[in-house]
Amino acid sequence: MYIKADLHKIYGFLLVKVKDPEEKNGKLKFFVKDFFVHENVRRTGVGQSIFDYFLDMEEVQAVDLM
Repeated sequence: MYIKADLHKIYGFLLVKVKDPEEKNGKLKFFVKDFFVHENVRRTGVGQSIFDYFLDMEEVQAVDLM
């Protein structure tokens, strides 16, 4: 789970799951299970920053998601 927050507020989160942890080719396949951005910060780039952070940390590209 990836969360964008400060000390007092959660701005959004992204929950991803691994489709098959026993993948034979060694490359994990992810799918987005849940994605939320608080209405007060929508259309400000918060969702994009959470999603981009996930892609960077897991070393995947958006086209690789299920």
